[in-house]
Amino acid sequence: WSRCADLGCGTGLMGPLLRPHVAKGGLEGVDLSKGMIDKAKERGCYDHLEVAELVAYLSSSSSGSSEGSSGSSSQPYDCVVAADVFVYIGDLQPVLAAAAARSAPGAVFAFSVEAYERNKAARTCTAADNTDPSRMFRVNPTGRYSHAQAYLEWVLGQCGWQVVSVREEVIRQN
Repeated sequence: WSRCADLGCGTGLMGPLLRPHVAKGGLEGVDLSKGMIDKAKERGCYDHLEVAELVAYLSSSSSGSSEGSSGSSSQPYDCVVAADVFVYIGDLQPVLAAAAARSAPGAVFAFSVEAYERNKAARTCTAADNTDPSRMFRVNPTGRYSHAQAYLEWVLGQCGWQVVSVREEVIRQN
């Protein structure tokens, strides 16, 4: 990929995995926490790191500039990653839309979510469900959000993304 954004990069755990697949100068990481960004910087994988809220970062004219500068990049993303990030966000529409607006046609967006319990996620989401988004995702007793697959498919489609693959994996033990 020529340009990749690691949304909610945290301490940079994805950096070493993404680096071999992203062109020099094209790997960006963004996180709300300066402490996390400082840790990610220590890994030496990222070409640009910034402390920012995801939608604000994706919407800003400075995302993609070289580290510490305030220039801008007009090159769209061809890869966006959000690993173990969307569990902290309920309504994914704003970030999915902002990422789509900054991405090239055919870009890949790989992300993880916590799934609804199957017996509670068996419903389908339609445009009419947009009036009650709380029925499509919920906050759990752990404080983390879970999202129904039907909601994900609906909101991704609304934001211009095409679902290519969905896999159920255990990525965290609570």
